[in-house]
Amino acid sequence: MNYTEEVKQEIYKVVKNESKEKKLSFLTAITCSLAQIKAFEKGDAFLTYEIKEENLANVVSELLIELYDIEHEIEYIDLDPKLYVISLSKDKANKMLEEMALPHFEGDNFVEVPLKVHMSYVSNMEKAEGYIQGIFASSGSVYFPKEDDIEKSNRGYHLEMTFSVQDHAFLVQNILRECKIDLTYINREVSHALYSKKSEKISDTLAFVGASGAVLKLNSVSIQRYMNNEINRMSNIEAANIDKTAIANAKYIEAIEKIDRIKGINKIQDEKIRQVCIARLEDRTSSMSTLSEKLSMTKSSLNRVLTKILNLANSMEE
Repeated sequence: MNYTEEVKQEIYKVVKNESKEKKLSFLTAITCSLAQIKAFEKGDAFLTYEIKEENLANVVSELLIELYDIEHEIEYIDLDPKLYVISLSKDKANKMLEEMALPHFEGDNFVEVPLKVHMSYVSNMEKAEGYIQGIFASSGSVYFPKEDDIEKSNRGYHLEMTFSVQDHAFLVQNILRECKIDLTYINREVSHALYSKKSEKISDTLAFVGASGAVLKLNSVSIQRYMNNEINRMSNIEAANIDKTAIANAKYIEAIEKIDRIKGINKIQDEKIRQVCIARLEDRTSSMSTLSEKLSMTKSSLNRVLTKILNLANSMEE
């Protein structure tokens, strides 16, 4: 089971124990996203849900019975993609659509309801939570690296909810912003989406839809990734420092060897310069800190002596 499936399973469990108002908001979002009105086709079917996931089809079925007492069957269609189809007749389905502020019949007149009017149904925080749960259940997806595969994975964090209508995406984006969750809008060729690649925003969104287990997993992965990045950063710093030490040591050793060839270290009159030259040749790899400790000198004093060594070497001719 991937993370998207885990999140949706959590949402389904949460929804079953929610208030009637939140269940209604969840079903409203599902209906707006996945149901199709077939008002002008022949036959008894008036409203049809086409759902790709069996568990979601079962949840929708249960809510239709619990909230609206609408008897129905789930038809499984083995095509690509596989679909679970719930078809409702006009009488009770029409009443439900009217309550959800979705297109419906009033007598013989078919009433088109603007999405803005439909979204005004989401009038408080409880309804907002239920509605976003329904949107994610309908079209949401989330990815973050598994804890045991953080270093191998090239993919980062990604959460997305897709919409067939642009205005629907914008209206949902506004609801989320009012709840302090800011997802980015993107226009695709055949759809519209709200998404984020930031772990903090993804965590906030998952918490908002009630997927607490997924939030804990995401935070665990984020912490592990941060620790790995810190370890890599420190390793890179250490490697860079080793390279700098090696380059500096090579420069001073070259100068000392030049002085030894031309003049001879033992003939240097300045005792500190002579001591540093001898110590550096005896220990060619130690850092400045280690060498200064061996010579009982401060690093600044050692640096001044090494500078004198470089100047002395530069002043000599082979």
